[in-house]
Amino acid sequence: MLDINGETLIVLVIAVVAILAVFGALSWVFTSRPGHQVNEADQYIARLNEAAARQQQLEAQKAEKIRAATTARAARAASSSPRRTGQSTGVGHPEPAGMSAGPGNPDYERVLQLVRSGNPIAAMKKVRQDTGIGLAEAKRYVESLRGK
Repeated sequence: MLDINGETLIVLVIAVVAILAVFGALSWVFTSRPGHQVNEADQYIARLNEAAARQQQLEAQKAEKIRAATTARAARAASSSPRRTGQSTGVGHPEPAGMSAGPGNPDYERVLQLVRSGNPIAAMKKVRQDTGIGLAEAKRYVESLRGK
């Protein structure tokens, strides 16, 4: 069979140990160690998560501002909204239900003129400017004037 003497055995063992040492060193160098290195993909994901968190915070702040403005506008509209009696103004021009004469109410003649001239959008805008009511209410008011 194989005739292995002492010198050949020692050289063979040293060669195997040297190969294993080189392989171990290379695997240690190229192995990612947690805590020491963060690869680019992890950094990118972390930046995306931070940006998403900032965006959510900005959207929450924006929603809060809109909610506060809407609440304030509703409070102003409620304090200046017309009586809901459907009574006439007593001036010869009956007001539709929900609109009565007085401060915070539309300039009836101007609104009626806009409706008759075929410009209901401008009439709704005028009603909203004068009263502070919502778009749906102004639309109902202008539509009620169309029949007159």
